[in-house]
Amino acid sequence: MSNDDYSFMGGNIVSYKQQQKIDQDLKAFEMSLQNKKKKGKTKNNLKQQQSIAESRNIAYTQLLSRIFNELKPTTSGVSIISIPKPDVRLAGAKKTCFVNIINTCQYLQRDPNHLKKFIETELVTNSNFNGDFQLIITGRFGDSHIQSVLKSYVKSYVLCEDCHSKHTQMKRNNSTRLYELKCKDCSAERTCKRIEKAFVTIANKKQKIEAIKEREKEKRSKRNNK
Repeated sequence: MSNDDYSFMGGNIVSYKQQQKIDQDLKAFEMSLQNKKKKGKTKNNLKQQQSIAESRNIAYTQLLSRIFNELKPTTSGVSIISIPKPDVRLAGAKKTCFVNIINTCQYLQRDPNHLKKFIETELVTNSNFNGDFQLIITGRFGDSHIQSVLKSYVKSYVLCEDCHSKHTQMKRNNSTRLYELKCKDCSAERTCKRIEKAFVTIANKKQKIEAIKEREKEKRSKRNNK
């Protein structure tokens, strides 16, 4: 059959060239439909994958936050704990009265005598309780001094080092004669450092000053010999 032959198509006479063109157009149309279907499938697959990834990410972050909240019920530090403001007043010319020390110890759940000993060591002084259970400290000290001492005390003898919770219990170990701190929230335990007596602290400071003076004398002698 030559290119000029004709065929009948639906009652119409169509040449061979026209028939080939029609077949090519049909194939091209079918290919375009298949490509569109493939693109639609890939888009739907991408959307499904993105939604799955987002849901997994949300579930993962929620799980992490849940574990974090269970392991660390509080992330507070010394600055966040609302330590009662010390009521400090002058008692005469050379003494200071810490009025609300009992209320502070009740809030921190610590023995007043233990805090008293720590204050004496930090301020290098001595103190005693009067009839109204107020702490009379030898020396003139302001609110900032007592507040600074309280923050150091909370950090050393109240706060848990792992979860920073103030819900802790302190007991003395009779065998080691040291206080042991146990957290009620995360069950962490640690040993507290020993509080030195005030006169021992004074002696240590004097020894340090004397040692510094001796070092300076040795340096001066070496310079003079040169």
